[in-house]
Amino acid sequence: MRRISSTEDRALVDEILRIALGRGRIGNRSVRLLGEKGPSVPLVLTGYRLDDLNGHYFFALRANNSAQLDEDETGLVREEMTGLYDGNSFPDMVVRHLGGVSADAEQQMTLIALSEYEALRQRLPSSVEQRLLKNLGTCLQDASANGDAAGR
Repeated sequence: MRRISSTEDRALVDEILRIALGRGRIGNRSVRLLGEKGPSVPLVLTGYRLDDLNGHYFFALRANNSAQLDEDETGLVREEMTGLYDGNSFPDMVVRHLGGVSADAEQQMTLIALSEYEALRQRLPSSVEQRLLKNLGTCLQDASANGDAAGR
């Protein structure tokens, strides 16, 4: 039986499942599994919660093709580290997202500024910064409109 490979990935999957309780679905999220020969290559976790089956989850895992995560079918580019839309793609994503929204529908945009991030970044080992960015990206993406409307 395979397990989530690391404490960081376990915490990330726990957060993804917590968010899925309210949202009902899980977007493409990169995780690693632990097998007999050690951690797997990164895998893409996708799924949804089945309310009509006592709230059980349906999961699908597939090999992580970085091109799939970096650029979606619309040509919008995501950052590899966070999984969020990059600065050039974010405005196009907003237009695409709002294109199907009724003019009288209420929409909100939240901007989060991490004013001391650069100072923190300089104190963090690279691997810790990578985990931080991955976890922040996952939480922001999953908490965004349709689970797919966050950018950096």
